[in-house]
Amino acid sequence: MSDSRYGCRPPAVLLSSGKSVVRAGVISSFDTQTHVVPGPVTSHGRRIPASPEEVGPGWVNAALWGDSAGGTSTVSEVSSEAIGQGAGLQAQVLRLHLAYKKGPGRGPATLILKLASTDPHVRATAVALGFYEREVRFYRDLAHQVGLMSPKCYWCDFDFETGSFGILLADLGPLASEDELCGISSGRLDTAIGSLADLHNHWWGAPDLQACGWLPRAISADAHGAVESFRQLWPVFLQESGEGLPAATLHLDGDDFADAMHHALDDLACRPWTLAHGSFRLDNLFFTGAPEHVVAIDWQKCSRTVGAFDIAYLLTQSTSVELRRERQWDVLRAWHERLSSKVKNSYSYEDAVADYRLSVLVWLLGPVSWCTLKPPNKRAERLIETRRQRTLSAVSDLGLAELSCT
Repeated sequence: MSDSRYGCRPPAVLLSSGKSVVRAGVISSFDTQTHVVPGPVTSHGRRIPASPEEVGPGWVNAALWGDSAGGTSTVSEVSSEAIGQGAGLQAQVLRLHLAYKKGPGRGPATLILKLASTDPHVRATAVALGFYEREVRFYRDLAHQVGLMSPKCYWCDFDFETGSFGILLADLGPLASEDELCGISSGRLDTAIGSLADLHNHWWGAPDLQACGWLPRAISADAHGAVESFRQLWPVFLQESGEGLPAATLHLDGDDFADAMHHALDDLACRPWTLAHGSFRLDNLFFTGAPEHVVAIDWQKCSRTVGAFDIAYLLTQSTSVELRRERQWDVLRAWHERLSSKVKNSYSYEDAVADYRLSVLVWLLGPVSWCTLKPPNKRAERLIETRRQRTLSAVSDLGLAELSCT
């Protein structure tokens, strides 16, 4: 089975989970301590590669083993392939294929390496918004205690002067996944919502999270700045996408929507916060075997904000319009019921509904901003169109278009 994000699945099973994985009808067990981050990650003082050509056996050995490389664990050959095209990535993502001096050895057969984008505009934007630094700091400081599974990180680093970054991760290719273009299945929607509840409950109002100076509030001056960009882009968006928009949005003025978004951001900024993934959509999710759990990748946009922010993103980006209409209130209630009694004593289901509605409105920022993008391939083009339709349908169904007029 192939994975549009990660190319062809590698033959080796190297997973990040604590249970088992179903692959081609076979149950393969794997070790949580081996493939989930066991503790804070260090950079070993190794340089950050600028391109795949700089990733050779010496660099991989140093990144994997530091000064302890040797014996059957010594990597002798490295080849790489670019993966993830058409998945909305803001970095280079490579699969490294490794060979060892004395047979298979005890090291992984494949790894995933993330490097800074080669596109100057994408790279500058990612650095300015702190995406690269944030993901490195996530793996160093939080991944081992986050409450949601993530791939094991072998090495990571960020250069403040050049904006370069690198993250070496376990390859999750053999894990089950679903195509975002088709949308998440109902059963895995339940799994994803349960994993989100565990993440959000773990970090709800946590002082330790507030002490992470590198972790921003999602509702910040940057978000309000994005709303002003939305205001300017709305006419362009209507011109580019008018025929495919729900009828309820065609007559709306961009200023009305922008004003409503500013009010929504102000309201959300006063709400209880937790750790949010920030890009919790199907292309960033893998699923372990039974009992099923989510393993999430791409933590560049993690932040402190309302938990409903992640739920709204999943339901408007990765869920078919029909399934969202059928299940959105069920899954929102299931998420709320899974929170601890301590949290629910001060945060009602009605609060969750209000936060969800406001979050859906704010996520309209994405589809409008994408109207200026030139998709690199057909899948990216289809993905943008699909996510736009899903988001706008949610805005219309929830009556948020009318909210913008008040």
